[in-house]
Amino acid sequence: MSNDAYPDAFLRDILAAVKTIAVVGASDKETRPSHGVFAYLLARGYHVIGVNPGLAGKSVHGAAFFKTLADVPSRSHCDPCRAPRAPATALRGHNP
Repeated sequence: MSNDAYPDAFLRDILAAVKTIAVVGASDKETRPSHGVFAYLLARGYHVIGVNPGLAGKSVHGAAFFKTLADVPSRSHCDPCRAPRAPATALRGHNP
């Protein structure tokens, strides 16, 4: 399956199965798509964690940001999604 476009049913199944999502490359800039994704997930009741080295220690929409997935507490309950421009180094410490 290509990473460029997932079937709606596939995405629906994932979103129905998870409660916590880490958005790797999430931004605090309102013009960035990852900012909108972050806000959308929060508005729908998901526990959303931001992973962005430049925002580590800060919060956006009241949600904490971490430098890498390895820095996220209780990450065993966390399903990451990556913004297209997010550095792969932010995934360090994630074992799917």
